[in-house]
Amino acid sequence: MILVSDIGTSAVKTGIIDFSGKIIWFARETVREPSARAWARIFFRHCRRVPDRIRHNVTALSVSGNGPTLIPLDARGRPFTHSLLWHEPVPRLPFDSRSYYIPRVARFRDARPGFFKRTASLMCVGEYIAFLLSGEKYTVIPHSGYEPYYWTEAELGKVSLPQSLFPPFLFTGMHIGKLTRAGAKRSGFRRGIPVFSGGADFLMALAGTGTLEPGTVNDRGGSSNAINYCGTRPLDSATLTSVPALRETLWNVGGFVHGAGLAHARVVGRLTGADRYVEFDRLAASALGSSHVPIFRKEGFRSILEDTLVDLATCVRGPSSNTTQAQMACSFLEYIAQGVRSIIDELSGHGIAVSALRAAGGLSKSTVLCRIKAAVTGIPVMVSAVPDAELLGNAMVAMIGTGRYASFREAAAALVAFPTVWEPEPSLVLYFGERYTRHHTTDGFDSGPGEG
Repeated sequence: MILVSDIGTSAVKTGIIDFSGKIIWFARETVREPSARAWARIFFRHCRRVPDRIRHNVTALSVSGNGPTLIPLDARGRPFTHSLLWHEPVPRLPFDSRSYYIPRVARFRDARPGFFKRTASLMCVGEYIAFLLSGEKYTVIPHSGYEPYYWTEAELGKVSLPQSLFPPFLFTGMHIGKLTRAGAKRSGFRRGIPVFSGGADFLMALAGTGTLEPGTVNDRGGSSNAINYCGTRPLDSATLTSVPALRETLWNVGGFVHGAGLAHARVVGRLTGADRYVEFDRLAASALGSSHVPIFRKEGFRSILEDTLVDLATCVRGPSSNTTQAQMACSFLEYIAQGVRSIIDELSGHGIAVSALRAAGGLSKSTVLCRIKAAVTGIPVMVSAVPDAELLGNAMVAMIGTGRYASFREAAAALVAFPTVWEPEPSLVLYFGERYTRHHTTDGFDSGPGEG
């Protein structure tokens, strides 16, 4: 069995996965204020909660994290200031660069010179947790084609950043080290077992959903709702990003409904008074097909993300005084689905046909949202047997690293499954189709390039 964890911006998910790819034990905890200390505290709390009957059978640990986030560490390997979070704005470099990390570090140096001077190293999130377990510092990437998207010696020199701040690269599937005495004491697992990192969380979601072949598409509903298409070439697009795929000869083309998962959590809280996601789904389902469901506005969605919203009624277009909670819930989920369709329409404009969505992440647990996505896009939504697919991706990393599988393709063929498929329902396709045309031409969506 393998202990796996994904350190998300807003939640930490940890599980035990057996060698058939099944989740044996699972824990999730919301991160109120994202920071290195909070992520580590929750991770080790999860480790200590694993039942002893399972703990003794764990043979490896594997962790991924949100990116492109960096954690400044002092000379003793301790976090001492705010993390450089992936969603924070960054300046443009004075030269053409594909790096998601160098601009963040350059801004950190210029805006907080005292903290920068104290920084001895900068670590990605999953690798930081692996460092706490193993005492080894590395940056995990799938292959050398990813180096320009992280950092290169030449580009670091152009902005006068010392390469010594950045841990050396290690390819996915190579073990970082072994669980140290200190790591064993904090985690409760046996000293000496191998420690791995999957690196960036979105890559582990691609592995965990088997989005590894040209034409496959991952619908990842995390803090943002990402659509990731696996193709043979990058695209020249203002609203889609192209980065190398897990397989060195392929590309990942992505679009994002920014903040969809974060906004979803806040709307659920507003309408149910707590994190009652099942109740929220029931509300939305009861309004499906209603002629009284209002159109959700882009400005309203933004106000939810900016946490400046006073009244949900201001988020919809048209008369809202008689809008019920059920209609509001349905309208909000429709907005997310319409954002997903706008990304698929952009792919279509480049000659790319999407035949199915491989759904994973927190938003994939919403049955109603999956049904609405299928209707709005006209595409089947396949829901992963492991909704938090990053965890399965991390398990694959450990299985490859310990010799059980030779590649992600081989591991995915054996482990990935989609037991639930939501086909487009004709009546809902007709209903949402007309609304999409009207909404798309009046409000548009907050979708486009975003986190990896």
